[in-house]
Amino acid sequence: MPHDEQLVCGCGAELNRPMPVRCPSCGVVLSRVRVHWWSYLMPLLIVGALFTLLIGYLYWMSGG
Repeated sequence: MPHDEQLVCGCGAELNRPMPVRCPSCGVVLSRVRVHWWSYLMPLLIVGALFTLLIGYLYWMSGG
């Protein structure tokens, strides 16, 4: 997990690194970390879309 992401409990409390065994706010035992796959995929999709727009614009400008 990248270090710029926040660790958040299900109750909404922010957690410090290293991840504690129990949430200091609600006391629930923390057993897993969920990673949102779309947060890694979204920048790639945006760059791909901008590249496609650039190629389309250059094709249009060349009279194609």
